[in-house]
Amino acid sequence: MSNETVRLQGEFQSAKNPSTPSFPNISKTESIQLSHLPEIILQLQELEAFWRKNPLKITPIVSVHYIRIIPKSKRLSTLLAHGSESPNSSIIGAKYMGEGSSCHHVITHTVPLPIFDETIKKLEDSLNLCRTIFPNQQSLKNSDIQTVIDNKQFSKQYHYSKTIFLKTLVDTHYVNFFNLEKPEEHTRERAIVTLFNTGITISDLFNQLQIVISPGALLTDNSVLLSPNQLAILMEKAPFLVCMTVADLSQAIPVISMNAANEKRVIPNPANEPIIGVIDTLFSDNVYFSKWVEYHPMLDKAIIESSSEEDEKHGTAISSIIVDGPSLNPSLDDGCGRFKVRHFGVATASQNSSFLIMKAIRTIISENKDIHVWNLSLGSEREINTNFISPESAILDEIQRTANVIFVVAGTNKPRYDSPESLMGAPADSLNSITVNSVAWDNTPSNYSRKGPVLTFFHKPDICYYGGEPTRGIRVATSKGEAYVCGTSFAAPWIARKLSFLIDVLGQPREVAKALLIDTASGWEKIDNNEYRGYGIVPIRIEDITSCPSDEIRFILFGTVEKYETYSTRLPVPVVKGKFPYLAKATLCYFPKCSRTEGVDYTNTELDMTFGRIGDKGRIKALNNDLKEKTLPNYPYEAESRNIAQKWENTKHIGEFIKKRKKPKDIYTSEPWGISLKKMERLAPADGQGLCFGVVVSLKEINGINRYDDFIKRCNINNWIVQKIILKTYVDIFAKANEEVHLE
Repeated sequence: MSNETVRLQGEFQSAKNPSTPSFPNISKTESIQLSHLPEIILQLQELEAFWRKNPLKITPIVSVHYIRIIPKSKRLSTLLAHGSESPNSSIIGAKYMGEGSSCHHVITHTVPLPIFDETIKKLEDSLNLCRTIFPNQQSLKNSDIQTVIDNKQFSKQYHYSKTIFLKTLVDTHYVNFFNLEKPEEHTRERAIVTLFNTGITISDLFNQLQIVISPGALLTDNSVLLSPNQLAILMEKAPFLVCMTVADLSQAIPVISMNAANEKRVIPNPANEPIIGVIDTLFSDNVYFSKWVEYHPMLDKAIIESSSEEDEKHGTAISSIIVDGPSLNPSLDDGCGRFKVRHFGVATASQNSSFLIMKAIRTIISENKDIHVWNLSLGSEREINTNFISPESAILDEIQRTANVIFVVAGTNKPRYDSPESLMGAPADSLNSITVNSVAWDNTPSNYSRKGPVLTFFHKPDICYYGGEPTRGIRVATSKGEAYVCGTSFAAPWIARKLSFLIDVLGQPREVAKALLIDTASGWEKIDNNEYRGYGIVPIRIEDITSCPSDEIRFILFGTVEKYETYSTRLPVPVVKGKFPYLAKATLCYFPKCSRTEGVDYTNTELDMTFGRIGDKGRIKALNNDLKEKTLPNYPYEAESRNIAQKWENTKHIGEFIKKRKKPKDIYTSEPWGISLKKMERLAPADGQGLCFGVVVSLKEINGINRYDDFIKRCNINNWIVQKIILKTYVDIFAKANEEVHLE
């Protein structure tokens, strides 16, 4: 017996941020060294002199090296400020430098020349005030700063703004030094180059540098494809303008395969099944399921005419899993049926241009708006960069922010089984996509898998699935007949099938569909190797995603955020003998705007989730999160950085594990449980306005008792509209809605 997952529909409450600004201070264990102020004054004076002499007509740029990984609240608040605007508004790049305890943020700003003078004057004024207020002191402690805060007559007494004085001092404490960053090295190949945004177009900039580029070389407003010669000239004339470079090479993930005995397969003609988009190598019509695939070759005609069967093998195999995977692999029958495929051939089996593939993807998505789920099993052999998202992934993330689609991407393979451990290749670092790694049949990470995280702390891959082994592969149909294959390429399409079923057949929003896969993959047992397996292995059968065991309750919440906080304090968790006898977990997914030029500070909007019992004064007591034990094992930074590592992720998963001692939870008040989402913006205040979110909550009764009916009853009492996800009902509705009506 199982319990259907239910979707709860009701009204969320919204609230503005109640906090008010306060004067800044440092911690009681720190001190501000006054000798540091003349040092950074000199650095800014030298930078100003450099930019006054520089012939380029652009807004000058400056990089700030902080003393450590720095949260937004501790970044510059008045130094480099543009008038009344925060220095955050001028950020054009961010990265990490150093390792271990010496690792620190480097944040790059645009700084108009007049701002140099203003900043230098603030520093000089503050230094002079310190010498007046604190004579003979070489450093200032928390208590010294507090005396200034407490002095209500400060501005009148010293004829200077107390706020600017305090902000300047605290700013200097967290700044190590200012400089003009230059890339240490660059590729000697054709490359996709991203430049800092200095207030002019790439075309105008290259005209000033006397570098000729064609309009077709532009990828985005600040990314361009350059030849080795063009790149060499740029690095000679203005290396400080280069934010990042990536060689323009992309490869199809290798197909590791063995021939299989061909079977005579019969497949009915397609009807009104959902369509999944496939972006891959070329496709062969010489397969038994060809009527299920609408094929669009996107390469140059000459390349297509000279292509071989090898160029069709990978793409055809991917589409065979999506169309008819369960027939080819009965042990992986997911209960989702068959899917139609719209296949776009953008690559061959050899090296390809990432630049051209990305341009093709933009066109493909814009012209095929009826497709919601896209499978992308192509990837790069090169490791992702720890300081910036790949250009391929940035394109995917932007598409998913603006279009109602979701990409399933493969986690990429090692070049060989005996290759050393390596980070995943692009576009597996796409944060809005679902990145899928492979596990062997015994549920351990596959030998060919590569690992996360992304940008040091973003949790990738998301999930994993069965991608086959050399001794027992995934059976596929290819242009050369049936074969057994293995690779992360062949784990991804199984997830695309499940996603399409959840979205296209069951009508769930993509945020909910993604959260359902992650929540059901996570389970109740602690897992290891999460840098390879993500949150866990997705169940094979679709009913194990849309329903749960009889001792569990799973419910879905979906909504949008408008103000600072979106919350509900009436989640009706059943009470038993004055206790809550449950383990709990919750998964949040959303698709934020992202900014590649911000480097490690990639996501613009943060939704911080708090879930748990209602405590004193109506506050939510956050669920004890056993998953904190799963902090990425190679996370290299100190404790303070770990505390902010979960911030800015677009997937949040909190939960508890099964333990030997079964202890029910106390009730704090008569209220039920609650959930709160707090919205924070890194750049523009409106970036997250109207952002959709999906939350999946799972409760496990520690004594194995079914509390489902009691939960449904309490939902109705608390004015929640309960929508049970009953598979047969939804499948029948989908079939009826998509029937062709023939009018006589």
